[in-house]
Amino acid sequence: MTKLYYDVGEIGWSMYLAAHIRYLHENRRPAAVATAEAKRVFYRGTASEILPVPFEWKEKFGGFPSDGGHLYNPVTRRRIKDHQILSEPFRKAYPGYDVVTRYGTFPNERTFAPYNHSEEAEEFVRETFQQRKAILIFPRHRGSKFKGRNIPRRYWEIIADALCERFPENTVAAFGSRNGAYTDLSVSRENYMNLVGRNDAVSLDWMTALCNTGFARAAVGNQSGTVKMTLLCGTPTFIFGHEEHRHTVTENWAGTKVGFYRAGPLVKWDRKASLFGYRIKSLTKFIDQVIDFVEQVQPVVKH
Repeated sequence: MTKLYYDVGEIGWSMYLAAHIRYLHENRRPAAVATAEAKRVFYRGTASEILPVPFEWKEKFGGFPSDGGHLYNPVTRRRIKDHQILSEPFRKAYPGYDVVTRYGTFPNERTFAPYNHSEEAEEFVRETFQQRKAILIFPRHRGSKFKGRNIPRRYWEIIADALCERFPENTVAAFGSRNGAYTDLSVSRENYMNLVGRNDAVSLDWMTALCNTGFARAAVGNQSGTVKMTLLCGTPTFIFGHEEHRHTVTENWAGTKVGFYRAGPLVKWDRKASLFGYRIKSLTKFIDQVIDFVEQVQPVVKH
């Protein structure tokens, strides 16, 4: 019986599952994955099948945000992490599969490699960006338990504007989901492009295509799953956050060029910046570091 994994977690945890699925594929142990349309890019070419999330699961749990490899209930302020409960709709919908209920980082059975974008995503990238390189930015803005590690909207507007001004030959493209990023940054530069929430079902596919084809010159964002994706797909990335070694070494699986700015918590006792967000002491110095990093990046030519 074919094993069926399901992906309902945050992007960072999807990457561990994707690495495990690739390992199984390489070792001729086929496994299927049930996941949302937006995450097909993680499993294209490695999962034996990519199945939709059952309607019953969406009805029961679709309103809860992901928390690590689990879900989070904002009312009770507790994780929903019992996979016997989370897996029930999958077992009902796919009785011919052996539904897996144990998840983690799969330390001895994983292969990290760039993801396979779709032909449609590459076509979109080539038509949209033409011959211009892109600088990707990820203006993260999450709510509830996840509002930590945000920075103010105005900061992102200043960052985007500065990048547009310094690199007029490039397109500064904002990426993010409608519920997880600032959707309406006020940036009036001609070389600014807002793709936040434009089509959440294929946004990660577009981003991967930009990286894989070499259209992406660099990426900028706070520590999150998206910057780990750009690094894995070979795009030099500048990250700000509080876990430098983790994001520049431990989870920089491809060894891609990376810059890091240590951003402390806005409130001192909020050690992990999980409640009130980051504090950037000098936005001017921060932007100078970002620009210096992008200037050092050599344009990548891929075919």
